[in-house]
Amino acid sequence: MASRQLFGGLASLLVLGLAGCGSNEGAIDKVPVYPATGVVRMDGKPFGPVVVELAPVDRDSNSKARTVMGTADAQGKVVFGTYGIDDGAAAGEYKVVIRSSLSAPPPGPIPTRYGSFTSTPLTASISPDRPNEVAVDLQVSGSKGPGGTDVFTEATKSEAFRAGTGTSTTE
Repeated sequence: MASRQLFGGLASLLVLGLAGCGSNEGAIDKVPVYPATGVVRMDGKPFGPVVVELAPVDRDSNSKARTVMGTADAQGKVVFGTYGIDDGAAAGEYKVVIRSSLSAPPPGPIPTRYGSFTSTPLTASISPDRPNEVAVDLQVSGSKGPGGTDVFTEATKSEAFRAGTGTSTTE
């Protein structure tokens, strides 16, 4: 008899505990996302693999704004995802940042101006009303670092580039 009461009490606690698992407390407030793809080029040629991040321009004033990620393949093709790998991006304006992929080095150095949200000149717009194809056109020419040095030239002089990793620490 005591074991039945104990079992019944434990079963009740389990049911009450599971009922609390369905709450939305701490859940992400998701905004609608729309399919978004893109292509990354360096001086007109496909450039990848690289990670492409889209950071909302208004991320400081919009608590629902989320950074969007995608990895460009060797042909420069990328599919963006916000909550999943390829679910798309929320409508809005974004700054585009290019970073080295963890899985493979890029085919050449990435000019440093494209690696920061504060310095990148690249932008993208996502809309719910049209196909969202983000064209990311990187330029080696005109990429100047501190003191007016050519970032590409400096990057090719780096130990990382000569070692074949393709990444640069030139700032």
